Amino acid sequence: RRSNLPYALEPDKDTGELSYDDPDTVHYCPLCGWGNDQPGGPQDMGSGRYARTDLRNLRGYTTFAEPGLFVNRETKDQQYLWCRKPGADCYASAGTCMANPSECYNENGTPKTGYTPIQLEVPAGSTPRCVNHINIFEGYQTVACNMHAAGFGNCGTYLYAGTSSDTCAPWLQGGSMGLYRQDTGAGINIPYVRHWSYSPNNKRMYFSVYSQDQAEAINLVNSVFDNTGNTTHPLSLRFETFPPGESFPGPDYNPGALDAVTFVYGDGDDYNIVPGAGRRRMGSSSRDYTVFTINWWQNGAKLTPGDTFSKRAFVFASELAAAKPTADNLVPKVIPDKIDDTRWNPRAVDIYKVGTSFDAVAATSSQGTSTTCTSTSATLACSGFSTPKAGYVPFFHITCGASNYLGPDPYHFTPGNGEWFTFPGLSNNNAQKIRSYACAGEVESVRPTWKLLGWFDPLTCSSLGSGLSYDDNICVVPTPPPPVTAAPTSPPTGQPVTAAPTSPPTGQPVTAAPTS
Repeated sequence: RRSNLPYALEPDKDTGELSYDDPDTVHYCPLCGWGNDQPGGPQDMGSGRYARTDLRNLRGYTTFAEPGLFVNRETKDQQYLWCRKPGADCYASAGTCMANPSECYNENGTPKTGYTPIQLEVPAGSTPRCVNHINIFEGYQTVACNMHAAGFGNCGTYLYAGTSSDTCAPWLQGGSMGLYRQDTGAGINIPYVRHWSYSPNNKRMYFSVYSQDQAEAINLVNSVFDNTGNTTHPLSLRFETFPPGESFPGPDYNPGALDAVTFVYGDGDDYNIVPGAGRRRMGSSSRDYTVFTINWWQNGAKLTPGDTFSKRAFVFASELAAAKPTADNLVPKVIPDKIDDTRWNPRAVDIYKVGTSFDAVAATSSQGTSTTCTSTSATLACSGFSTPKAGYVPFFHITCGASNYLGPDPYHFTPGNGEWFTFPGLSNNNAQKIRSYACAGEVESVRPTWKLLGWFDPLTCSSLGSGLSYDDNICVVPTPPPPVTAAPTSPPTGQPVTAAPTSPPTGQPVTAAPTS
């Protein structure tokens, strides 16, 4: 089933504004099926907006808002209407004169040249004059009403509410659809459209109403779309689709209070310090998730053995109103970097063994090339480095209950390792799950632990493996005893003697009397 996840919003690439409070101006992104985000494709809203693109064409972040946001999609909803083919005469060929929506609209929602969409309207000076139709849709009454212009042929529509045919609006799944007056906005939700039109000789549209009573259904449509007061012009109608929930914002509508999660990936100029460029891609899926990726790509975006690509970016949750100010503050703090092996300052890391125990010892200084182990019974089993290096792989010490492993396979104790999958590599049985959090042969409550020791040569360190337990006391330098103070070379002197004063102290000073 198609996903029904939240709206994706991005700020205007020219002004930086993020609009969400007015349904007519929401900066929402279409989410077409994955792979349909090419420039000029169905996800392109003009000038490359929302298509896959270089980050330099964006404003540094994408926000996903929870359901409850209202978006006016009248142009898109137009694309549900069938069209009369160019030059076709429905009076002569009612069964072949109409084109379905996939044939008659451009990517931007406008009709292709020569195609005429069905014009939804109620005749001047009249009600829709609904009559009962024999079909019942899921218990609801189906009616035939004068609600389009004459001259259109047979449309095999069969459009269900909640099963949106708009593949770029996954949030509509499970939602609603309805017919509304253009003059007042009043309207009704409907569960089903059987035919937009059937015969060019009448104006009847065939659809169901949320009523199980025939008379009630007919009266509802006739009263809501009553145009008897306008004897000059037909009453124009519009068709709209909505996500699950209300059809229109209520008086307390406050989209700024909606929960949102925002990905801050930078404005693309950050990539000036590394080769290549950044790119944003997104789309919907056949399951309940949205695909969203930030790629490092183009010429120069390549890692050679020993190189590392790093990027500081941000993800935060907030109310929708806080998304823009928070993201704007974080965008300049995004930092991508490519680190080649000449920029690391590794120190040596050695593994020493004593029986079935081992210790990992690092050199005491950056770029140090030697280690020390004070144990006289320990033997040097393997030498490596504290950072990535060409030809070297990370080694882990893993425990699962009482079992131990030292080596390059982080899935050593995972159920199925060596049966339907190996590391590095892929599974040969897609029906089986790889549960790295489980320990093969142990009860469910036992969980593995991992300790990264460093980067080692898998060929020269192949003797390591199962059964080695970690003991960080093997090579500990013992604490030296406290220093011993030597005895004094001569006996201490006696108490110091202060000489007597050479003259008695003077008396109190005498202050002369004031002269005036």
